[in-house]
Amino acid sequence: MTPFVFPVFTSTPADAVTQTDGTFTLAQPGTYLITATVNLDQTLSADSSLRLTQNGAVIPASITPLPAAAGAGSYTLSAIVTSGGADTIALTAEDDLTLTVTDPDNVLATITFLKLA
Repeated sequence: MTPFVFPVFTSTPADAVTQTDGTFTLAQPGTYLITATVNLDQTLSADSSLRLTQNGAVIPASITPLPAAAGAGSYTLSAIVTSGGADTIALTAEDDLTLTVTDPDNVLATITFLKLA
């Protein structure tokens, strides 16, 4: 599973969450609500799914189906995770699905990390 790379990413405070090649590191210990949204503007050629991973393992509750028949739309997935201060998180798709947007003004995906405790 190859992580989606976010070309623009900011964190407040700046060192709370870092990104390297689509893998995010939760640098501060705590409990986080992670929400990701993927915006498809095209129909997929086959069924797939989105998922969040923590330290490389799929977070089962985050698995979100992407049915080919559904076509364009927005898909949101979320999970609550606890980090000891060095856990990694990634947004991935089944079978290394490659997603692209047909309109360069569209946002393909967003991801938010909200520290709860």
